[in-house]
Amino acid sequence: MAKNTSEEKTFEQSLGELQNIVEELQSGDIPLERTVTLYRKGVTLRRECQERLTEVERLIETLGRDEAGQPVARDYSQPEANQDDQSTVGDDDIPF
Repeated sequence: MAKNTSEEKTFEQSLGELQNIVEELQSGDIPLERTVTLYRKGVTLRRECQERLTEVERLIETLGRDEAGQPVARDYSQPEANQDDQSTVGDDDIPF
């Protein structure tokens, strides 16, 4: 994700700013040039928020459980050795 500013906003700050833009656009009481500027900024913010959500989604997907049932993070960038050998899934393989 490319950073355009030296300070990175939190997801909540970006989402709040996006909500303010939407409210201002919906008011209809703004000049065309301001509308286009806000729309462009809104598209950028939406993209940034979506990228952050996707990153978090990937992180959540990598969470698993160890033998004791405790949550652990897994690195899925490297394939597991026995991943291809799991052609069938039994009831013991279901995590819930």
